[in-house]
Amino acid sequence: MAESVISNMSKIPLFLLPATQQYNLPGPTQLALKIFERCKTVQNGGRIYVCPECGHRKIVYNPCNKRGCPTCGKKNQVQWAIKTKEKLLAIRHYHITISIPELFTDLWLKYKREVMDSLFAASKEAILSVGEKFGLLLGALLVFQSHGRGLSYKPHMHCVLSSGGIDEQGVWHKLPNIPFEIISKTIAQIFREQILKRIDTLDIPIEEDKSVCRRYRVFATIHDNNAEAIVDYLAKTHHGVSLDISQGIKKDGTMVEFSENKNGKVLYTKLTQALFIERYFNHIPPNHSVTTRYCGLYANRCKAFMHFVRSQLYLEEPKEKAKFSEICERCHTVLLIEKQYSRNEVVEFSHYLQLHGPPEVVAI
Repeated sequence: MAESVISNMSKIPLFLLPATQQYNLPGPTQLALKIFERCKTVQNGGRIYVCPECGHRKIVYNPCNKRGCPTCGKKNQVQWAIKTKEKLLAIRHYHITISIPELFTDLWLKYKREVMDSLFAASKEAILSVGEKFGLLLGALLVFQSHGRGLSYKPHMHCVLSSGGIDEQGVWHKLPNIPFEIISKTIAQIFREQILKRIDTLDIPIEEDKSVCRRYRVFATIHDNNAEAIVDYLAKTHHGVSLDISQGIKKDGTMVEFSENKNGKVLYTKLTQALFIERYFNHIPPNHSVTTRYCGLYANRCKAFMHFVRSQLYLEEPKEKAKFSEICERCHTVLLIEKQYSRNEVVEFSHYLQLHGPPEVVAI
């Protein structure tokens, strides 16, 4: 009986799951699929909440918190966006996109961590060099992405850069302009040095000055209001979720069609199921790798300066957010945890569900 309850609780769109049988997927991919299948189901355990006022009970299933999980990734995306907006100054920001030559795409597929860390190091150095040119300490958020349209492979870096910074005396000044040529040349030089340092078997030719800016492309736009539009955009693919597979996906035989919204236009892509799965899982960052980094004024070591900077700019300090609590849907009282079941207590948890009926699945 427990097995029937368990099998009927899956929330994943799962034309993906049979792929472990159909395709010769790598071991880590098969393991990830199994973890995704259990996410927010009775198989993963859960918590039983009780209302101290009216006695109403509510069950919430545990998320897997695995990178790339389409079920619980949304929660992590929202949390990251809230936290990031609080960290950034409520001023204008530049959104800078840094692309590397296509010849490094195959290298990234083989050495994901090395390419990503090298691009982080090069981007950080380039952004700091901009600040040095104008004698300012700028604030920057760096976010690595590996995908382009249609889940194509396109390793690149997003930078959210403050439109100003503080000088050596701690006085705030606006950034006069963005020297694109300096950024391109710095990234080309440092990226090459970092790649060779991490992968000593490579032979990468030195770029000629004429081709650097053309091959290491840098684009920038300006945004107001605490860079909220940029952060919301970057949050959509945070935590390794390169595509929201709960919406806009259709399966026709062995083909998968999905839609993406790019600059207000809905674009459609059709891939074979095997290629869709291959690309989706290739975009999940390696375990324990860091895909978001802060530098300059936004680095943790400069946290003490932020109060002083906000006072100069007449900005309010970020308000402390209230801790999330489960609320009783009947009397709106904060619920208390009555019982917790781990992943190893599936039988006991399933027995509880049979006695009390299947609860409503609530996203957390």
